[in-house]
Amino acid sequence: MRSITTAVIILACAWTSTLCGHPLLYVPGAGPNNTPSIVDPTSNTTIGFLHSGTNAYRIVLTPDGSRAYALDLIDDSVNVIDVLSDTRIATIALPACIPTCLPTAIAIGNNGVQVYVAIGAALNSIVVIDTNSNTLATQLNPGTTPLSLTASPISTQVYFGWAAGLASFDTNCGCSGTGALLKTYEVPGLALSPDESRLYFLAQSTEGGSGFLMTFDLTTSSITNSLLIGNNPSGIAVSQDGKKVYVSFPLGPFGGNIIAVDTLTNQVIGSALAPGAATIAVSPDNAKVYVSVNTGPYVTAFNATDLGSPSMGITGLLGIATDLAFVSREIFTYEAEAPGNVLSGKAQVVSCADCSAGFAVSGIGEPGAGPTGSALTFNGLTAVGTYPAKLSIYYRNASTRPSIPISIIGNGTTSIVNLAPAFTGSSVDITIPGDNISTLTFTGVQGSPSSSITIDRITIQ
Repeated sequence: MRSITTAVIILACAWTSTLCGHPLLYVPGAGPNNTPSIVDPTSNTTIGFLHSGTNAYRIVLTPDGSRAYALDLIDDSVNVIDVLSDTRIATIALPACIPTCLPTAIAIGNNGVQVYVAIGAALNSIVVIDTNSNTLATQLNPGTTPLSLTASPISTQVYFGWAAGLASFDTNCGCSGTGALLKTYEVPGLALSPDESRLYFLAQSTEGGSGFLMTFDLTTSSITNSLLIGNNPSGIAVSQDGKKVYVSFPLGPFGGNIIAVDTLTNQVIGSALAPGAATIAVSPDNAKVYVSVNTGPYVTAFNATDLGSPSMGITGLLGIATDLAFVSREIFTYEAEAPGNVLSGKAQVVSCADCSAGFAVSGIGEPGAGPTGSALTFNGLTAVGTYPAKLSIYYRNASTRPSIPISIIGNGTTSIVNLAPAFTGSSVDITIPGDNISTLTFTGVQGSPSSSITIDRITIQ
């Protein structure tokens, strides 16, 4: 069990993987017997350990933070942990190998329904765990050793890097999705953008040459950027707002460092010394960047805005950190045509072949602007915590004007968003208050021309 102090604090805050509203950081390998340490990011101190996660090497958590899946290299298994009670509720044995399977990476996707484990050695596969039953669901066989792994947070798509390329699978069919995306490069790390439109990955020449940060556009299935970043890149992470990518170098000219890359300009905008830098994690509020060190019980916290500002080490770690993991923010999807929503004016449900559920709501903002315009109100929305939430709007805009403004009313505040023309569907993200979200109304903007927006769905996280 955790220390009494930690358990009391977490119970009082009524959240399994936050401390009074602040997401906790889990650090496998840094506790007794290689258990995960539990770190409070506000103070950068260790406040407890998941003792049931012995020999944890990598770790992922379900979106609601209730369970952890810890990869055990000693027993070739995945341990399922009830986070609040610190109890191991299942041990999932990985397929047998001789002498060992050498699992290399773990990822969670499909809104926490599936966990993926990359296995090297002779097996060269990716096993899929069903988190509802905590059993092995299927096994993907790429035919090569996966070195890195990531998964879609909302679909069954999984991406992996290997010694000479990058590829993807759709676990619904067990088949290649986008196929071989890149060849001839070793891919030691990869990460999805928050909106899942881009895949960022590290490409290292198999002959020991320079490393690159590559950007793969998942909507066009093409590489859009290639940035020379230096030899032997190791860890990679994307900020929660999608504006920065962080890369670590364990060695480098200064004995190890990290860099920050602006995703808009594809330029390095910051760097810091970090000898032995390995895994990277970005706090959910984008304020801090955490880097594990492979030479001792050290994890360093950097200011995400300015990597060159003074950094702070996490205290209370007992072993070498092998991974860093925050709870991913749960994604809630709401269809525009859901029965509980309210439509007014000319807003109506229409068929939409390429929409998420085959339907959408059109006519929003028509025939007038502001409160007199047609409106769509989403009801029964779920609060997402005390921090700001990200609202993603999936829409169609057939107007010939450069953009159409739309009002979004919720929590007593009104936000105005400009929607660019989109005949076949597009999306836009905004930040909204996170407390007690229950309804959101979409309508026209006072004083603007009449508009007709079609909304497919929204997601909140």
